[in-house]
Amino acid sequence: TQSAAFTDMLLEKVESIVYRIFDNKHKGDILIFLPGEKIIKDLTSHLYRSALSKELFIIPLYGRLSKEE
Repeated sequence: TQSAAFTDMLLEKVESIVYRIFDNKHKGDILIFLPGEKIIKDLTSHLYRSALSKELFIIPLYGRLSKEE
């Protein structure tokens, strides 16, 4: 579907931007805003499967997140 294609394209684009930030040796944090819980979870999974996974500490935040999470 077009929605799945858009999601895949967005995940790949965000991943390439994260790689570029790491390649340029920028220090600090990266804050990424996404339009919903599903895409946030999808990106979290996508980045944890990437070559950068050992370099990343990902904290997904979305409205329905419980205090315990």
